[in-house]
Amino acid sequence: MGAGAERRAQVARPVRVKQENKQATPQSKPTGRRPTGTRPAAPQRAARQRGPRFFATFGIMGVVFAVLLIFTTISRYTTNHNDYPHKLSAYTAARLAYEKAVAQHAHILPKAPGAAPIAPTLSASDFFLPALYLVLSLAYLGLAYRANRMRRLQAAST
Repeated sequence: MGAGAERRAQVARPVRVKQENKQATPQSKPTGRRPTGTRPAAPQRAARQRGPRFFATFGIMGVVFAVLLIFTTISRYTTNHNDYPHKLSAYTAARLAYEKAVAQHAHILPKAPGAAPIAPTLSASDFFLPALYLVLSLAYLGLAYRANRMRRLQAAST
């Protein structure tokens, strides 16, 4: 047995003692407890539904986030596209210097060039996540419209 188990065994726990059920007499005070196994007389209130403002807020935030993702994707592509010629020329120069040193059997070789830079591309798959956010946001805006219509119909019927 470990030390933790011994400690748990030594800790005294309160023991519940069953008391006999007493008959309710007119002199006794009510305890405020329901007898076990009974249900309340009134049905419970239905959970409050989310309102149009909740859905509209999520929808607007999603649209803003989707637009931000689109602009970030385009900006990253533009930056990579502008840097590509410089990276390619530096790689080509380093490769030519390395090949020349190897061809001349130099004792001290220059640093070997890394992997060739990859030309940046912008495809439709780059916009999959922003498009998904945009579709979900439009769904939330639709839910906001529907919840607002239902609220107006309920207000008109009462």
